[in-house]
Amino acid sequence: MLADRELIDWDDHVTKYLPWFKLSTKLLTDDVRIRDILSHRVGLKSFGADPLWLGSKYTRREILEKMAYFPQHYPLRSHFTYSNPLYIVAGEIIEAVTDTTWDDFVKEHIFKPLKMTHSNTSVTKIKKGDNFASNHYVEPGKKTVLMPLYNCDNLGSSAAINSNVRDMSNWLMMQLNEGVFDGKRLISAFQINEVRKPHVNRSYQLMGDNFELYGMGWSIIDHEGYKVIMHGGAMSQMRSSTCLVPKLGVGIVVLTNSNNRFYGKLSMAVIDLWLGKKLSNKSEEAYKSYGKFIKYLNFIKRPILSLDKYVGLYGGEAYDSVKVSLKNHKLSIDFLNSPLFKCEIKRKSYNSFALKILNRPDFHEGKVEFILNEDGEVYKMQLHFPYSFDFTELELLKKSD
Repeated sequence: MLADRELIDWDDHVTKYLPWFKLSTKLLTDDVRIRDILSHRVGLKSFGADPLWLGSKYTRREILEKMAYFPQHYPLRSHFTYSNPLYIVAGEIIEAVTDTTWDDFVKEHIFKPLKMTHSNTSVTKIKKGDNFASNHYVEPGKKTVLMPLYNCDNLGSSAAINSNVRDMSNWLMMQLNEGVFDGKRLISAFQINEVRKPHVNRSYQLMGDNFELYGMGWSIIDHEGYKVIMHGGAMSQMRSSTCLVPKLGVGIVVLTNSNNRFYGKLSMAVIDLWLGKKLSNKSEEAYKSYGKFIKYLNFIKRPILSLDKYVGLYGGEAYDSVKVSLKNHKLSIDFLNSPLFKCEIKRKSYNSFALKILNRPDFHEGKVEFILNEDGEVYKMQLHFPYSFDFTELELLKKSD
């Protein structure tokens, strides 16, 4: 919409609108464009900065300000590396250009004209007693657990929209009609197609038969000879798949309220059904895949330091307050800026501990590694959650005992 009004150009530098925005080097900061942000080709590590927003008290701007502490892993425009926090940039540019918050802009210019009457940009607008889906963690062979909704208001334009199938269907119809809904044009056909153009090779295949590319906010794949425009989503245990097959005039939205792998396969199954193909058992395929997915962690070796040696306050420039405590011969970790993360840790080997976030079965068991200096004292720790959010780029130096 802003590009249609010539308020922005996709190739404008981000700093033209956000002069305070900085990445790890001046060269990268000065060169990165809006198009680079929206196509995930800036070159940071995929999901590397996610701990900044997940359950944290940081505002949208504070998260972006801390992106300067995350190093560049690949040359600009050379690799697809997914960054949730960098997509906040889009919302901040909207506010800078229109003097309207991203939330209000979406409400007035998308929700209202598309009659998306049950959509919003914050879980705080969902009240007890409202008709909304609950959040479930499912693990094969174990009891299903009811989970709370994530508040991801600080992600804004990256992931904060809550909607339903009926509302999303209106959005899909506008997309299939190249920007027109109910006889009124919201976006030009040129801009609709501009964001669907390939910008970077994803370099790994999740769904495509032969290739998987990425545009601006869309994956571009092939399926049974047709170009498919799609995107998945995940927040806590909610999962979504939004899919367009322009040549067939087909739009598909799948919304689930558990951590399954079926939602993407279901989109492809609907396309197959539309094409008259015989369907395989997608549910069974997804269940078997997920069963394998949860079996990977096993830490072995022997202890070395007494538990009190790990106690203290840890932090760095990007994330400054992680506390390790000892009580009743048990260690725990608290992320003081993210109350969501209260963890218990158990020694597995030497200075390596298994880490589990309390009351969050959806996070697989992780690992915390305490690193020693030449004097044999702990000077930092490193966190790793396989198959979840990437904590490995957080510098967590020991600041005090």
